[in-house]
Amino acid sequence: MIEEAWDRADVSDWPVRRVEQVGSTENLWLLDPSTNEEWLHKDTVVPANGVEQGEDWAEVVSTRVAAELDGME
Repeated sequence: MIEEAWDRADVSDWPVRRVEQVGSTENLWLLDPSTNEEWLHKDTVVPANGVEQGEDWAEVVSTRVAAELDGME
């Protein structure tokens, strides 16, 4: 089971490699300058009430489930 902590990363200075349009949402593929790896960036949603609706937890859960399933092969 995956037990490592998860932290948000400051990617404000990472260059954009390409834009991916998914439905009404525009996502960015960014390049990590320290590793040259590409990472998919999805903005969080901040509605009129001002409460950030980050769906980061769903991304973390799906990544961890995929890693567990991959380890079952």
